[in-house]
Formats: sequence, structure tokens, C-alpha cells
Amino acid sequence: MTDVWSAIAESDAKALSLVIGANAGLVNKPSARGMTPLILAVQAGYEEICSLLLDNGADPNLKANIKSPVSGKMDSSVTAIMFSRSISIIDLLVGNGADVNAVDGNGKTVFLRIASSYDEILAEKIIELGGVVPKSHLEWLLKIIVEELEFRKSNGEKSDRVNALQRMADWCAMRLA
Repeated sequence: MTDVWSAIAESDAKALSLVIGANAGLVNKPSARGMTPLILAVQAGYEEICSLLLDNGADPNLKANIKSPVSGKMDSSVTAIMFSRSISIIDLLVGNGADVNAVDGNGKTVFLRIASSYDEILAEKIIELGGVVPKSHLEWLLKIIVEELEFRKSNGEKSDRVNALQRMADWCAMRLA
């Protein structure tokens, strides 16, 4: 029988359904690194898998402490919504009670974690859903975006990344005005 992690990694809803049907407690059981099944599915962008987990009792507000396999650093008190890069998954999570104002162990809000991906559409979605955005977060975000933009432009870079950074800088500046 496939385990919960393999079923999620393979986006195999049928196998996942069988695994959690045999042991419902697995929907919220973290891995050795601290990852929850829902966080893994959200990170991968597997909406069907997210829905299946939520329908079977996955807690969208379960706080996890995830150890990075690259840096070895701990990402503490994170929730699934903090990893989403999809409007439909954000809607699914919020529809199942996810807190759009959750704060991680480093003091970063859902908004700040999502906006740090430089996607103004996702950032706007969090605000639309009631996410509180302190002015200090917008100022910090704008500062790091402008620094990265200046660096990339000084090297003559013209790319989708530069365009995304410029859109996010404009969005932050408009919000601060």
C-alpha cells in the first residue's frame, strides 16, 4: 500500500483516499521534517489533494515547524495557507477555516509570506479575504523589492522577474499612498 507522502507527491487522489480511509489520523500527522500532508499538497499546488485532505479532517490552521532540507533552519509555526501560490487553493483553504491573519514564528503574516513571492494578485487576494496588512510590512516589502529591482536593472536584466518585481513595487507604492 502507498503511504500518505507518496500519494500526495504523485497527486494520486485514489491512493490517498485509501490510505487515509485506513488511518484517518494521518491527515494531520507531520513528517520527520515537520511537514503536514496539507502543507505538502498546498506547496505542490494539488487542489484536488488539498480538497480531499480537508474533507477528511485536515486542519488548515495546524501549526507546523518545518526544518529546511537545504539550510537546516527551522520555519516555525507555519500554516498551510502561507505556502499557497494559487488563488483557488487560497479560496479552498479559507473556505475551510484557514486564518488569513496567522503569524509564523518569525512574526511574518500570511500576507507577508505570500507577497514575498512578488505576486500582487495573490497579495490582493489575501487582503480581499480580510488579511490585515500593517504599513510596516508594505514598507519593508517595497524596500526589498526596490533593492532587487535596482540590482537587476543595473546589470541590464530584462526579464519576467523584473516585470513582476516592478508590478509588485507599483502595487506596494499605491497601497502606501
